[in-house]
Amino acid sequence: MDLAPQEAVVIRNATTVTIPAEEVAKGDTVIIRSGGKIPVDGKIISGQASINESTVTGEPVPKFKQTDSQVFSGTIIDDGYIEMIAEN
Repeated sequence: MDLAPQEAVVIRNATTVTIPAEEVAKGDTVIIRSGGKIPVDGKIISGQASINESTVTGEPVPKFKQTDSQVFSGTIIDDGYIEMIAEN
């Protein structure tokens, strides 16, 4: 079962574009809003969110994440907005 989303919103050349999730490259800035799935592992560079990590950890309680927090592919933003740098 594939937990990652089909598409991702990234900033490239100062423009926000939607691309297939498998085309996200290491170093891309990725934008995820409430209800969105995180497409790749990375680190938050802006924003904050309550993230449901149950697909990775099995823990049913969402975790609060903010700048410099690690986030994981396939997890879901329950509430909030983040910009992250893709690490894989």
